[in-house]
Amino acid sequence: MDAFCKNFVKVAKMSFSTKISFHIVISIFAFLCVSSLFAAEKINCIDPDGVTYDPRCIYVAVDDNRGINLFVVEEGKDLIRKNALPNKDFYVFHPTVESSNALYPKDSLQVSLSKCNNPDSLLTKNNHAVNSGPDSLVTLCVVAAYPTYNSPVGTALLANGSDANIVRVYNFYAPELEYIDEDGEPITKETVLSGDVGSEIEIGIRAVVPIGPDSGKTDTTISKDFFIHVPSSSVLSFYNDKGESLNINDSTVLLKTEKGIGSFIVKANKSVDGADFTVQGYPRDTTDGYNSFLVSEVFPGTLSFINPRMPTLDSAAIFDSDGDGIGDSIAAWFSGNTEAVSMASGKTEYSWPDGESFVSFGGDYLYNEANGILQLVDVETTYPKDSGQGILRVGVEAKAGEAKATLEADIQDRIGAAIRTASLIKGSEEVDDTLVVRFNKDIDPEFEEGDAFYINGDLVFVKAIEKEGELWRFAVEKGSIAKGDSISISIPGGIIALDGNKTGFNRKVIVTDAGRTYISNENNGFYDRNDDGQMDSMSVGFESPITREQLDSMDFRFYWLDSTGKVIEIKPDPKDLSLSSDGLVVGYTIDPKDYGIMKNLTSIDSSYSVKGEEYGYAARISKITVDGKDHTEIDYFDMNDRMAPIIKSTFLNPESKRSVFPDQLVIEFSEAIDYEKIKSVDGFISFGIDGEWDNTDLANAHWSEDHKTLTLFISQGTTLFDRANPGDSLRLAKVKDGILDLAGNTVSETSPVVMIKGDPRVVMESASLVSLERAVLLADKAPFTERFFPPGTSVKEEMGKSLGVMLDVAFSTILGDSAKEELDLHSAGLYWELYVYTNLGAYVASAKGEIKCDDDSFGGNCFENQNRLYLRWNMRSEEGRKVGVGIYVAKFQIKVYGAKESYETYRIFNWGIKSGKDGLSLE
Repeated sequence: MDAFCKNFVKVAKMSFSTKISFHIVISIFAFLCVSSLFAAEKINCIDPDGVTYDPRCIYVAVDDNRGINLFVVEEGKDLIRKNALPNKDFYVFHPTVESSNALYPKDSLQVSLSKCNNPDSLLTKNNHAVNSGPDSLVTLCVVAAYPTYNSPVGTALLANGSDANIVRVYNFYAPELEYIDEDGEPITKETVLSGDVGSEIEIGIRAVVPIGPDSGKTDTTISKDFFIHVPSSSVLSFYNDKGESLNINDSTVLLKTEKGIGSFIVKANKSVDGADFTVQGYPRDTTDGYNSFLVSEVFPGTLSFINPRMPTLDSAAIFDSDGDGIGDSIAAWFSGNTEAVSMASGKTEYSWPDGESFVSFGGDYLYNEANGILQLVDVETTYPKDSGQGILRVGVEAKAGEAKATLEADIQDRIGAAIRTASLIKGSEEVDDTLVVRFNKDIDPEFEEGDAFYINGDLVFVKAIEKEGELWRFAVEKGSIAKGDSISISIPGGIIALDGNKTGFNRKVIVTDAGRTYISNENNGFYDRNDDGQMDSMSVGFESPITREQLDSMDFRFYWLDSTGKVIEIKPDPKDLSLSSDGLVVGYTIDPKDYGIMKNLTSIDSSYSVKGEEYGYAARISKITVDGKDHTEIDYFDMNDRMAPIIKSTFLNPESKRSVFPDQLVIEFSEAIDYEKIKSVDGFISFGIDGEWDNTDLANAHWSEDHKTLTLFISQGTTLFDRANPGDSLRLAKVKDGILDLAGNTVSETSPVVMIKGDPRVVMESASLVSLERAVLLADKAPFTERFFPPGTSVKEEMGKSLGVMLDVAFSTILGDSAKEELDLHSAGLYWELYVYTNLGAYVASAKGEIKCDDDSFGGNCFENQNRLYLRWNMRSEEGRKVGVGIYVAKFQIKVYGAKESYETYRIFNWGIKSGKDGLSLE
C-alpha cells in the first residue's frame, strides 16, 4: 500500500464484452493517499434524478454476463494500455447489498476473475485484493442468477472500501413478455381471438426490456427457450410455422425465441371458449425440488374455437317441481343448427348445487329439436351449502357425419323459496311466541310482516324479528301455532328468495317444539345477604319446575360493577348452582372479593357505571332444538333489586359551642330513599356513645333532591359532653314503615354499624378572670405553658389561679379511611397558636406549639388517652415582665391534623386581671 502513495500510481478502468475485446473507458479516477479518502458514490440506475442515466449503468438480462478490465499507470503518464504497470496491487470493490428490487432478499451479483464458469475464481469478499500481473490487466467477469439492480463494481485503495471508485453499476433484469396478434397489435385482456374448430390462430411473442433507457424495446440479446404450460385436459395444441408440434407432453410446450422474437400457432379439436395458458422462462431450482420461473406471463386474451356444424348451448336452469326446495329438473336452451344433432348417450352431466364434482345423468329427457330445448327430469341434487352454482355439459353427435362435441353452460337457479324446517319457541307470560323457520335459501330481507304462512290451511300473521340468511325468526300471536301443526309459505304473502325467484308451489312441513324452559321474572334478583353494601348472591326463577339435569345444561352469566365502575361478567360453574326443592328457583353465592364487587352499591342504576353501561341483568345460554338440530341460544333477562339501602357515608358538623344549639349530621345512603313512604319520625337513627345506644327521630329531617342524602339537626339542648361526636357509632334502626329504597327494600335488622365522620369537636373552656394576689406565676418567667389533665377535668380548678384555654380534642375524626389501616400516630396531632393583646390592641405576648399523637403527654397514643390540654398564660409579656391589671384579648387558633384529614378553628376570649381576690368572669 505504501508503494501506491510513493509512486502516485493511477488506476484506469476498462470494460469488455463477452468476447473480451478491450475498450478504453472515458472516465479515469485517480487513487488518493490515506489522508484524502472519499466514500463510494450512490448511483441510481432505475430512477435517476432528471432524465439522464449515468453512463456507468449497465443493463443486462439475467444469465448474460459482462466484464471489466482494470490497469494502473504512473502519475503523469497517459492512461493508455501501453502505460499500464505490471504486477501492481489494488482492491476490487464489490459490496454485498440487500436489493429491494431483487426477487430474493440477496444480491445475486457474482464477480469472478477471468472465467464466469469457474467457481474457484469468485471474488466472494468485498474489496478483494488483486494484482495486475505481467499483462498489466485484471480481467473480471460479472453475472447474476436473479434480478438485481444498482449493484456497483469498482476499485479501492483501502481494504474497507471507504475510498471506492465506482466503475460500473450492474442491473440484471428478467425480461417482460408481450403477445401480438397476426395484425401486429398487442394482445390485452379485452382481445378475443376466434376461429373454427381445426383452424389456426397465430400468436407472436417478444421479450421486452423492462428498465433503463431502452425500456419497452425488444430485447435482441435474448435467444432462449420458453415454455407454454396448459392444463392437462386442454383441447389446445401448439405448432410452429412449419406445422411441427411444439408439445413436449400433455401440459408443456416448447417455445424458442431468437433475438427476443418468437411465435406459435394454436389449434383446437373441439369447441372451446376462453382457454388459458401461461408462458414461462428462466427456470430456477428451489429447495423443495420444483422449478420456479423468473418469467411467468399469463396469456391475457381470450381464445374461442367454434364448431359451425354444431349448435350452441346458450343457457341452462334448474327448477324445483315438487316444492321441497331442492332442484330436481334442468332445462337447457340451444341455438344454431339444433336439428342437425342428437344427444350422445351417457355424455350429459351436471355439477349442481356446489359446482364441485360432476354427476352423470342417466334418466329420462325431452329434446325439442325445432325449438332447441332440452329438459332433464328426475335430477338428483341437494340443498346448496351457499348460493347454488354448477355447470351442465351435454354431449351431442351430428346426425350426418362423425362430428361430436361437448357443449356446456352455467346452470342458473330458478328455485323459489320453500320451508326446510319450522320450530316453535313459546314466549313467557304475555310475550309472543317465536317461530323459527329455516328456508331452502337466503330470503329477501325486505319482508317485515304480513300473512306469510298457512297454518293448517289458515293464514297466520307474523312479524320478522331476526333475519339471518336462510334462518329467520318470526313473532307470532301467543297460541296461534302449536307443535304438530302443518306450515307452508303463502305465495302472495311477501316471502321471496334473495336471488329474486318468486315463491311457487311449496310443500307443507310439520312444526316441532324447541323444548325451551321459561324464566319467571319475579324470582330473579341480586342480594346483599349480610347487609354490608356489596352484592353477594343472586337467584333466577322459572315458570315451571326444572330438573338438575336441565340445570346442568344451562350456562348463566350475571353482570354487575366492579370497584372501578366497569361492568364485569360473573360466570358460575353449573355444579355450584343450587336448585330449590320445588325446582323453581336457582341460586348462586359469591365472595365479593373474588370479583372486586363495588362497595356501597345496592341498586341498579347505570349512572354508577364509568361509561354509563347497563348492568344488573343476566343471560342464560342453553341448548334448544331448532330446525331439528340442537342449537345454543342466548336469553338476556332483567333482574330485580333485592338489596336494602345502607349508610354510605356520614359527616357531623359540631356547629354548636353552646349546649343550646344543635349539631348538623349529614347521612348519605347507598341509593335513593323513598322518604315519602316514611309514616313516622321515631327511632330511625341510633347513636352509640360510650357503649350506650340511643335513638333519635327525624323531626328535623331534610332530604336532597336525589333522595340519597339526609340532613338532620340533632342534640339541641344537650350538653356538649353528652352529644354524639365524630368517632362515635351510628346505625339504622329497623322500625315499622321504616327507611326503604325505591324498589321497596327495607333497612335490615342487621344494618351495619358505621363510624361517624366529621369535623373534630374541640370543646374549649376558658379560665378568664384572675386576681393578681392569687395568680400562680412561674419563676422561669415563661409567658405560656402547656399542662395536661385527665379527661373530665374542669377548668374551674384553674379559675382564680391562672388564665388559659382548656381543650378536649376528638382526634379520631381526622383519621379518614386510615382507621382501617395501621395507625401512624406520628402523622396525627395538633398545632396551636395563642396571641394576647391589650383591650386597645397593643401586642403583649404570643406562643405556638405542636403536639404529636404519640407524645408522652398522651401516654404515647392520643386515641386511647384523650387527656385534656390546658394552655396557660402566665400573665407575662413577651419580654417576661408581669403585666398589670386590666382587660386583655386572647386570640386562639388550633389545627387538628391526621394522615388524610385536618380541621382548623379559632376563638376570641376576653380575659381580665383584677387587683382584688374576687371578681366576675368576663366570659
